[in-house]
Amino acid sequence: MGDYEKLLKKYYAKVFAFIYSRTQDIETTRSLTGRAFKEARKQQEGRGSGQSGMTDLFAIARKAADDHGRRRRRALKLLRTENAASTAAAQPEHEGEVIDARMGELINQLGRLSQRDQDLLALKFDAGLSYRQMADILQISEADVRLGLFRALQRLRVNLTEEDQAQGLA
Repeated sequence: MGDYEKLLKKYYAKVFAFIYSRTQDIETTRSLTGRAFKEARKQQEGRGSGQSGMTDLFAIARKAADDHGRRRRRALKLLRTENAASTAAAQPEHEGEVIDARMGELINQLGRLSQRDQDLLALKFDAGLSYRQMADILQISEADVRLGLFRALQRLRVNLTEEDQAQGLA
């Protein structure tokens, strides 16, 4: 089994989870994951065997997800300007709707965090990487990864609490 096949087998699920956390769409995730591995293979062939690994792969995946996110935000901005007069959301009547609303709010608040915070949370909780692996991918120290994760979670908690208070839920 070649280096590329080993990389594919070992990291496909983690790269897929990382990209999915950013796109929330299966088909888009499949496409971006395939592109990330294709680009990693091209880089590996260009550098020779053993030169391209997990760090390069996640850096490529991160760039692909970032590019997709920028295109999506531009499209959403255009849609928002066209639909400026929107109606207020209906109050949920069932417990399942409440849970869906909370998950939607969590996803909304995650989207409001900085790109760095989103990357840290996705690499840790979606891709399941170690602090060392995250530090290599983001090109920062392990201490910065730990501190960044702590602060990102803290900001997320504050944002969710403020939103609850604004809606009269807390």
